[in-house]
Amino acid sequence: MNNNCNSKKLKPFEKLRGGINLSGPIGGGKAFENLDCWMLQKKYYELIAEKGFNNIRLPITFDFYTGEYPDYTINPEYFKVLDTVIKYALDFGFYLILDFHHSCYLNNPYKFLKIWEQIAEHYQDYPEELMFELVNEPSAPITDDWLNILQAEAVKLIRKTNPTRGIAIACNQWNGTWKILAVNWDMFDEYCFLDVHNYYTMTFTHQGANWGANPTEIRPKNAPFTKDVADQITEHLELCADYTRLTGRTIWIGECGVYFDGAIPEESAKYVEYFTKECARLKIPYAWWEFNVGFGLFSRKTDSWKEHLIQNM
Repeated sequence: MNNNCNSKKLKPFEKLRGGINLSGPIGGGKAFENLDCWMLQKKYYELIAEKGFNNIRLPITFDFYTGEYPDYTINPEYFKVLDTVIKYALDFGFYLILDFHHSCYLNNPYKFLKIWEQIAEHYQDYPEELMFELVNEPSAPITDDWLNILQAEAVKLIRKTNPTRGIAIACNQWNGTWKILAVNWDMFDEYCFLDVHNYYTMTFTHQGANWGANPTEIRPKNAPFTKDVADQITEHLELCADYTRLTGRTIWIGECGVYFDGAIPEESAKYVEYFTKECARLKIPYAWWEFNVGFGLFSRKTDSWKEHLIQNM
């Protein structure tokens, strides 16, 4: 007797667990100056796989590599660079989420849609382990309604060539948990999931940083990991878990992390341990921000993991 006859086949985004962001050399406007960079070396994908991560978020800026109106043709040489990274990730068994990280949707929605149409056509024959993320951290003056409409139009274009590919939808105000109820799921199909970003509290996660606050001030360093920080993590993650139970929609934490340059190592290790254990308890997948820069779990100076962090994940 086949006990699996009624089993549901999981969609790729329903298989996500702990992951990591690969930001840097090819994501901005100087990709062709960095063709010997770490991101194009297989060994780093092997190292990430060995630590048990199963998804990679790849933040990319396409705006730098497009032609003029009306076609906004993406430079085919840039696609070759991306193809290399995506192939490495897929070869090592990762789910890869291609994130349109800094985009033109604010001032040129037409260009934004033309770019997504090309991305979809280029990757239409790739395996389902490759997924798309439409928008990163939208905020004012974007309204909730406009964001829903813009993303729904992008999904329509993508579905012409990729009928069942996983697509991450953003909620407004920097992918904030407090905006998940503004997503209109009537506009999106069953192969879409939600990307939420979690940096609670920013007095801890962004200590030592001067962005996201008054640019003339640096957030105080050496912040302790307190019960209040832990409670806020749990509050927002439980909201995500409740949302999934009520709507059936998968939430993936596309960004989370601590700016380690301003943190006490022992306190940041407590954050890492608490956050990842809460995600495991609530069955919420995530992609840590990031691999090897200010929030990084890996040091390229020593070419090794930061053990006080990685051992607690």
